[in-house]
Amino acid sequence: IDQRKATAHFSSSGAMSDYTAILFNGSPSTQELPSLGTAAVAELAGDDKVTIGRWNGGTTAGSFYGISPIAITANQGFHYAIGVPSASLPADGTSKCYTLTSATHPTIGDGSVAPGSVTPGGQVKIVFGATGKLAIDMAFTVGGNTVGIQTPGGMASPITFGSNGASYDASLPVPVGYTIIDSANNTLSAYMFLAGANSERLGMSFTRYQNAGGNSASLQGAAYFSETACQ
Repeated sequence: IDQRKATAHFSSSGAMSDYTAILFNGSPSTQELPSLGTAAVAELAGDDKVTIGRWNGGTTAGSFYGISPIAITANQGFHYAIGVPSASLPADGTSKCYTLTSATHPTIGDGSVAPGSVTPGGQVKIVFGATGKLAIDMAFTVGGNTVGIQTPGGMASPITFGSNGASYDASLPVPVGYTIIDSANNTLSAYMFLAGANSERLGMSFTRYQNAGGNSASLQGAAYFSETACQ
């Protein structure tokens, strides 16, 4: 759900069965290494480049910062987007466009409402490089409320990295980010990584935190996008 590397194992169905977070100093975490336990995996989708899913409806095993096992109802979820990052990113100034392929059903932290849905047709455009640009236009609905994640100007007018909450750091495993605070003091974030030999896939985790992350009102989900021709 964040910007780190991890090592992971997968079941025969392709679902992630466990992972160990890799700290920014390169060493494996001794506190964050949860496993699926009795939970199920919903909304499984992806290919050999990137995959997404949602642990739910059971109790995890392993360790998660001293609060394992974790009981997750069918209305809740631990969402993940995981893949093998592209060996190198496109050259500075290169433009790539992506269209939503699949997404997990977004959930609210306390599971008080049924999982929602991501609106089909979401798009991302990246002009690579620290002085490049970003455009996002997507939305998701949970509990009858629709949340939009859209850069100012939408797809027609990408914003410059370093402005309006858009960020780019080619040295990070997850090099592209977008974070804003809306009028209700919610923090909306989307973290994106590129996968495939030619960066033809984009994995994303997206969240809406109310005041602080991890509370009962937090919303989260995961998605992946496939490259399409830029218009």
